[in-house]
Amino acid sequence: ARGSRRPTWPATTALPGASPDDMESLVTVPIEDSLDSLKKVKTVTSSSQDSVSLVTVEFESGVDADEATRDVQSSVDAVSDLPEDAQTPRVQKFDFENEPIWTFTVSSKEDSLSLVRFGKLLRDSLEDVPTIDHVDSAGIDTEEIQVVIDPAAIATNGINPGQISQSIQAATGSFPAGTVTTNDSSFVLSLDPTVTTIEELRRIRIKANGTTVQLADIARIHRHTKPETADSYIATNDQAPIKSLRFDVYKTSSANITDAVADAEKETEELLKAYGDVFTIGTVLNSADEINEQYNDLVRDLSITVVLVFLILFVFLGVRQAIVASFAIPLTFLFTFIVMNATGIALSFIAFFSFLLSLGLLVDDTIV
Repeated sequence: ARGSRRPTWPATTALPGASPDDMESLVTVPIEDSLDSLKKVKTVTSSSQDSVSLVTVEFESGVDADEATRDVQSSVDAVSDLPEDAQTPRVQKFDFENEPIWTFTVSSKEDSLSLVRFGKLLRDSLEDVPTIDHVDSAGIDTEEIQVVIDPAAIATNGINPGQISQSIQAATGSFPAGTVTTNDSSFVLSLDPTVTTIEELRRIRIKANGTTVQLADIARIHRHTKPETADSYIATNDQAPIKSLRFDVYKTSSANITDAVADAEKETEELLKAYGDVFTIGTVLNSADEINEQYNDLVRDLSITVVLVFLILFVFLGVRQAIVASFAIPLTFLFTFIVMNATGIALSFIAFFSFLLSLGLLVDDTIV
């Protein structure tokens, strides 16, 4: 069950060109040693592969998520003996409850370029909705900046390709600047990259034989679609596979699932109206509909239960006992909802499943 899983925090570190043995000795072991001082840690597991180290921290249930994230980040940032070429470790919370509330596809009667353009506009519009945290998409071409080095140019200037790579990483990467600790909280500081545009990238200065040259003089820099971009298709019983875009919509932690899905659907419909019937929406998963369906099933079963209990007790024990027992069932659920609201437990698939299980036990207890 999803509710039985404990929160985990993976810390990923990249060291280009390093073997698994080197990753373990140079990166994984120092990070593991730094995490040993954390409290309420259940397990620390690690995996070392070519150029990548993954250290996962699993905490005991009940820990504060924000505090645990800060503690893991602070411990990882405190590792000072990582190789110079190692990238800054990335720490993030792996939330098993963070699942999409609405998954849908968009297909088009027009060309694929119009579809991708509309998909990017739709993704940005959905992410601006207050109840939506973020939107993941598949099938939308993503771009990257490619730096193609001219072998003749670097040979003439006597430049090592590794030197170029280090200069680009230093200019475009962010670096940790330590931690500021106060009485109430702790903040992690980092230095932002100095290069954020292609033009600034072209003007990076590379040292060569006592002088410096611009990166644009020894390499070609341009935007290009990533070659590994995955395509997305949709097919039905009556339709052959056609190219489409897939969107996974995630709500904010404080938003209601039904409200978030309604807001996302409203934003999508308004954007579709502006383009007529060019684009078609197909729903793959709608968590709001499933929760509403489970809620209706629960109300139906609860009503049937109350009626059956009343009839059985009325026949064998009388009206008074039947009325008292019949009121006990809905009152029990009423107090359960009050406790859930007071403790911040939201309606979910697990909550409804628990209600259905307890309903069966409640019937037996009531009759007895």
